[in-house]
Amino acid sequence: MKRILFIVLSLLIMTSSFMEVSASAETPASTFIDTKININMYYFNAKKTAVNGNGVVVSISESGSLATCEELSVGDWKITTFDKSIEFEDIIVIDNKFKAAATIGMDSILFSSDDGISWEEQIIKGYRILKVFYINDSYFAIAVDPWRQYAIFKTKDFETFERIESQNDIGLNIYPKADEVNFFISDAAYFKGTYFLCGMYSEGDPRAFDPDYCKGIVISSQDLKTWKVCIESPTILRDMVQSDGTLIAYGGNSYSARLSDTNSISSMGDMSIGKTNMVYSNDGDKFNVCNINFETKAGAFDKITFAGGKFFGITYKKIGISPDGINWITQSADVDWKYGGYYNGKYIAVGTDIRNNSRKVMAASTGNSAWNITECSTNFSTKTRSAIASFAMESGGYYILVEDSTDISSDLLNWKSNLGNELNRYKKILFNGKRFVAITDDAVISSYDGIAWQTDYKIVEGKGHTSSKFRDIHFLNGKYYIYGIKWGQDGKGWECHVWSSEDLANWEEYKLHIDNYIENANADLNNIRVSVIGDKAVLTHNSLEKAIIAVSDDMYNFTPIMTDYSKWNLGKLYYYNNQYLAFATEAAKTEDLSSNPFYTVSKASDFKDYIYISHDLKNFKKMELPSQHVKAIYFFKDSFVLAAHEYPKFKLYITKDFREYESYEIPTESSNLNLTGSEEGIYDIFSIDDVLYITGARVMYTKNFKDWTVLDSLPANGYISFAERGNEAVVGGHGIMIRILQNNRTHK
Repeated sequence: MKRILFIVLSLLIMTSSFMEVSASAETPASTFIDTKININMYYFNAKKTAVNGNGVVVSISESGSLATCEELSVGDWKITTFDKSIEFEDIIVIDNKFKAAATIGMDSILFSSDDGISWEEQIIKGYRILKVFYINDSYFAIAVDPWRQYAIFKTKDFETFERIESQNDIGLNIYPKADEVNFFISDAAYFKGTYFLCGMYSEGDPRAFDPDYCKGIVISSQDLKTWKVCIESPTILRDMVQSDGTLIAYGGNSYSARLSDTNSISSMGDMSIGKTNMVYSNDGDKFNVCNINFETKAGAFDKITFAGGKFFGITYKKIGISPDGINWITQSADVDWKYGGYYNGKYIAVGTDIRNNSRKVMAASTGNSAWNITECSTNFSTKTRSAIASFAMESGGYYILVEDSTDISSDLLNWKSNLGNELNRYKKILFNGKRFVAITDDAVISSYDGIAWQTDYKIVEGKGHTSSKFRDIHFLNGKYYIYGIKWGQDGKGWECHVWSSEDLANWEEYKLHIDNYIENANADLNNIRVSVIGDKAVLTHNSLEKAIIAVSDDMYNFTPIMTDYSKWNLGKLYYYNNQYLAFATEAAKTEDLSSNPFYTVSKASDFKDYIYISHDLKNFKKMELPSQHVKAIYFFKDSFVLAAHEYPKFKLYITKDFREYESYEIPTESSNLNLTGSEEGIYDIFSIDDVLYITGARVMYTKNFKDWTVLDSLPANGYISFAERGNEAVVGGHGIMIRILQNNRTHK
């Protein structure tokens, strides 16, 4: 294993105290050694966190990196990345040893560590492990096996695997492929001498499987061979939690509860109350529905933990405590509860007022009385604010959330971390001649040197499932223009908007208008792309029936200049070498299926990819492409470079006239990365002087299209954006911003 270890050094270490806790917290906060947030723009997107008996904490991220904190009182995290395009799925602690499972293609890697710093690897061929449990001296893994069967497997050594559940025994349908199995396992438990699995299943054809319309199920076995159905439930039973005397299976849906409660999605906006989706057993044989109702579509608590001798549950607008899983002391309030924990003999829940996101609320209970709800002062992170729910683990008097955060607290109110934990994807970067400017889904940042970034700009208020989503940024005539989508004020769907500013501090907002076409495109909005070419904005849009190109002088009022009913998947318009270029997919033939309820108008087949070329945006010449998998185009030296992901290979096609091509295969086996961990393969192309770069899970470069070098100093990520300035460029990805110099050194 080649490991790149970033040690995030404290910029300032000092002894201080937390902010004064609100009057509702009776115990003063303990001291905490403060470390300022790291300025290198490396944000760690925590997925799940585990702590061992020595107080060492390890957090995994989806992007293939680990964060380790050896002492919570110091709060100094160390980040470890690996030279493989992996995605971490789960982490557990067994006998004080960390076990982290990651997937790589159709295989898995099991990482093991005693200290959270040095890791041993074990390759597991043919199994994609998604979740790991340790029960009765054996490991159990929810995984997809070499035959693409999705099930739970038992193993002692992660070398031999025994499939332990049989759907034949429980009367559920059997289908040969993983995407056709109608029983999906989500959790496992061992209670009263019996093994239990919970999850969801479909009563209909599993090939039309939709989790929103599945039922929940609990099955059990004493010998891991013969299984029986214990109970069914209205929707998925996602998790299980237990005490010595009670096992609870539950499946809350606070996401649907939020949307239906705010009428954000019409299909969920009927305000109907779902059935209770929590079941319990005291004997491991008979299950009953928990005696609790929910005022929203949540149906159950989103998270339940067992702490302080009681069950503790939180979800949107409801919290509760129960000694036995049957009788609950609950509190309903207009609060979006974000996390909870057991602190100083009290059950604490913290959230935001659903009518005022800036107002923080805390609820406290000793477990034997009603809840006391008060306004509080807390500084939990932006990512925690947008998360569904989480629980805090305690170690040595300090707390850390089980998921979605690397923040540390001593009182569940005041949080600190030397890592950023925003779920930032730097989607687009530009250089306007003076400074770099980058956007995420809902924020803008800027830098004059590509290293130190200003991040406190405010464009839109609030965060959440229906907040504005930025897509692209341009600079023209002294103004910045950010294009994106915004939830309409009438609540009927998404709308295209543009935000403009001269100084990044003061913004004007306009709704896009396309003459004689659409005001609100709803589901089609993902297909709108805007380019700024010369002094005009050029928009391309396609739906199932037609494609258009439209232009605008003021950047938001567009006039169509081309409408075509033959193109499918018309791409963004590029301008290289005095030519307008756009990719398009067309069907060689269509079949009228207007009478078929599965198709709106027609079914297309025999697709081919083309590039449309124009010098005036009026007359277009169509040229067939050499590949149906072209992902990016760039003009380098005197030729066009087309990057294609012809899975599992990656190729560059070089042409001057789109008639004759030279092709080069990009080697990927040397780094065992397959270049990227995504289906998109290559994200983009750019150059610095005579060096061509391609971005993906890593950044690679070449001078002759044949010899490629991977920038090993960059961790595996998803590098999706770039901006050039002279002999340097800034590259952005998932929570990381890197400056690349001409000699291929990197500054973070």
